[in-house]
Amino acid sequence: MLKILGVCGSPRKKSTHAALVEALKAAEAEGGIETELVELRGRKINYCIHCNKCLKDNSPKCTVYSDGMDELYDKVYNCDAMLVASPVYEMNITAQLAAFFNRFRPTWVM
Repeated sequence: MLKILGVCGSPRKKSTHAALVEALKAAEAEGGIETELVELRGRKINYCIHCNKCLKDNSPKCTVYSDGMDELYDKVYNCDAMLVASPVYEMNITAQLAAFFNRFRPTWVM
């Protein structure tokens, strides 16, 4: 079965969240697709400090912080596809979503 992970980068539970929920429902309606929604809202996710400890430790996860990202690594690594939703703030993604993406630095050597 195909697994799609929905990642909501909005700090608010409004239109971005609702749009992502509807997209995941539509995917499940196709059949043979399992979905899961992850909200970054309310999670404590430290930003990457580019210390390269994860690379030196050859780890698929950050080895400096233990925070809201800990459970998300496996969810991302075990999905087949991701739907990412973010409102546009200052012509960019939200700070929560940027921190989430940046914490995947260890994957650069995988």
